[in-house]
Amino acid sequence: MIEMEIKSWQSWIEAWSGIVVCNNCSAIIDKDRCSYCSYQHITGSATQIVNVNGKEVEVPITTRTGGMDYTTFSFLNLMEREWKRPAYKPTFGNYNGHEIPERLLIVLLFWSLYENLLDKFFTDALVDVKESISKDLLKRYASVGSRMDQLYKMLFSTSFKDDITEIGYGHIYDHIKNVQNKRNQFMHGDANAIDDSLVKDTIEYLQESQKAWIALYNKRCARVPAI
Repeated sequence: MIEMEIKSWQSWIEAWSGIVVCNNCSAIIDKDRCSYCSYQHITGSATQIVNVNGKEVEVPITTRTGGMDYTTFSFLNLMEREWKRPAYKPTFGNYNGHEIPERLLIVLLFWSLYENLLDKFFTDALVDVKESISKDLLKRYASVGSRMDQLYKMLFSTSFKDDITEIGYGHIYDHIKNVQNKRNQFMHGDANAIDDSLVKDTIEYLQESQKAWIALYNKRCARVPAI
């Protein structure tokens, strides 16, 4: 059993706490002045009445879209549930002497979370490209591996690794690639690929992995509108 403690739900969503989308350039930020385009968002306590499904609702005029979407929220929620689930003894024992790690699903859920984040990244990176071309590129480079390698180089004339290292998250690139490789090995028959050590690393680097994605998203997907 892995000896680690995550004390609160807030700890699971730390990377997204206070994060919003800039109304001007779509960067994901945590301040009233956008660090990417310097746009100053209106602040204050004024409210307005809006119609939501036939009901009048009072909301702040300064309401902005949160940076964390529902799918990200769902995966983090599922990871928390799995982490806090009571330990159990499987009724059919081990497999050829191999005991399945108690929290193995944490790794699989994390990789699904990251696949979804990368899908959003590449979809938004192509937002200014003609729709027929962007759809063809996303279909042609459908796998995560091909997008992180060939498509990334095609779009930005540099590598995913070099970009993420430049913004200070080179160690997270190594972690992401390790999770990807181990997950793929597991899915293709290597029962020993995912162990307690990888589960522990996945939890320890969970917030940094998302913060690295946010920083990379702002570097490549945020856009200052043309004047």
